[in-house]
Amino acid sequence: INAEYGEQEMQNIIKVKEELESEIENLKEESERRKELELKLEELRNSRETFASEMERLAKEAEKGKQLELELNLLKNTKDNLQLEIEVLRKDTEKKVLLEQEQERLKELSKKLTEEVKILHKESEKRAVIELEIERVKAEKEKLTQEMEILKLDNIVREKLEIELAEIKEIKQRLMDEVTTLKEQHHS
Repeated sequence: INAEYGEQEMQNIIKVKEELESEIENLKEESERRKELELKLEELRNSRETFASEMERLAKEAEKGKQLELELNLLKNTKDNLQLEIEVLRKDTEKKVLLEQEQERLKELSKKLTEEVKILHKESEKRAVIELEIERVKAEKEKLTQEMEILKLDNIVREKLEIELAEIKEIKQRLMDEVTTLKEQHHS
């Protein structure tokens, strides 16, 4: 009986030992699985942190992208504005050149006009001198005309006087002839 009991006990011990070994194996496996899970959890945590930092980085990149886009738009606007200003300046330069050309033309015209005014002044002076000369000649002519009139009157008066003188001489001669006749008659 003792031998059977001992063998039974041995069987139980072996069984318990096997169960324990199986349990230990299970626990080891469990421990391994837990370690793997912890590693996976750690990886997940790390990947979550990595994901969060990546998201943050991407958000920053997106923000930078937005800023860059804004800056690009600003630069485009600045470029457009500069092009407009350049166009305005180019037009202003063209206007300036045209104005300078016009100024030069006006200077030339002014010179010509000044010369023409000088010539006109000279001609005006000459004309004034000629007009004075004409007036003098007119006055001279008037004077001569008056003198001619006087001479004509003088001629008429002289002719009348000559006629009268001739008549007086004739009368005197007749009188003298009569006196002579009377003297002769008186003597005889």
